[in-house]
Amino acid sequence: MQNHSFCKLSVPTFKQYEQFQGVTLYCIDVQVIGVTAWRLELRYSDLFDLNTILKAQFQKLPKFPGKTLSKLTTTQELEKRRIKLNTYLSSISERLEIVTCPIFCELFEIAKYAPKYVFEQPKIINSQQHLQTIKNCQYIKEQEALLVVSSQTEGYKQLIAFMQNDENSISEALGQVELFSLKDNQIVLKWSQIFDNQAQCLHYSEGALIVGLEKGKIIVYQLDQDLNQPQHPSNYQMHKMRVNGVFYHKLKKVIYSISQDGTFVVTQRDYLKHKDQLLLKGELTTLLVCEYREIAFIGNSKGSVFMLDLNKENVQYLKRVDCQVLSKIVDFAINNQQGFLFAACESGYLQVIDIGSIGRESNSKTKICISTNQQTKKISYCQQRHHIYIGDTLGNVTILQELMNQMQ
Repeated sequence: MQNHSFCKLSVPTFKQYEQFQGVTLYCIDVQVIGVTAWRLELRYSDLFDLNTILKAQFQKLPKFPGKTLSKLTTTQELEKRRIKLNTYLSSISERLEIVTCPIFCELFEIAKYAPKYVFEQPKIINSQQHLQTIKNCQYIKEQEALLVVSSQTEGYKQLIAFMQNDENSISEALGQVELFSLKDNQIVLKWSQIFDNQAQCLHYSEGALIVGLEKGKIIVYQLDQDLNQPQHPSNYQMHKMRVNGVFYHKLKKVIYSISQDGTFVVTQRDYLKHKDQLLLKGELTTLLVCEYREIAFIGNSKGSVFMLDLNKENVQYLKRVDCQVLSKIVDFAINNQQGFLFAACESGYLQVIDIGSIGRESNSKTKICISTNQQTKKISYCQQRHHIYIGDTLGNVTILQELMNQMQ
């Protein structure tokens, strides 16, 4: 395992204090990068308690020297325990997620001697229990609000909905969109709208809230400045199958949407009428609209990336780039400054595509394919740090750094 930790622990010796009924203290040397090392004296029980807490939070910990039936008194016995403790502490101090956790920092006095390495833990100001599977969310900074779209994924509740719901009433919601206020360190539900089929995606811009549903419908809400509950939503059957992505272009006043049926549709916002439509190959799974380039990037279930020119009166097909692996595209991220598109595949591969400068997208080509060995769910790119963050279905976050320099 590569060591990305800033801290190193060792147990060079131990001390016995006869005046304190033969108490044994283990001398722990703490060495932090760029900071003078310091020594602590801790009892075995302190380290035992640390291990107990760490086992509840982390996996694959090294073996901790267990308790004995009788108290260790001889130098030979204590020396054997010291060696085992040294191995244990040296191992756990190589793991960044452990050395930054509160219990570790407190016990080894990291905050006292190396405060710049102590990360303030995020405080949960409030939480909201959700009864459906959250599919997507969007934070609205100006109003300090959060939009959440969710679906009912439990089979028996879906069956109840199909049996009880009718055209005039919804007794069991299969999908919903909710707006939460996040002001004053509180999460407050302001309003919700329920649907008779599963909600899949959303996009909000300039008062327009677009929600894509399972059976090909798109719901359009017009929200006022205070984001109060909309009264008269509009809906339209845009696709034949599930809507997997929506985007509202505030300047053009059009809605872009992709579907499981392979269609990319452009809809006039004011009239909810088809303006343009393209049939692409396979199930379309991911949509990224780059207003800076006026290009739509679309991924499908077979690892292909389509590029469409939105700067024309009618949408123009530009390019298709096939990834090196046959796997569903689950998310996109973009580096406009250096001209790279990152396409995350469900199988754990990250495809880097050289899209060039503005207007050169038709010459796009695959640059590199990287395996992260996990099932990717979401990715994000930080321009300032030149880092790519990859989240997977197991709850891990992989950080790729210095990738841009390697591709120059």
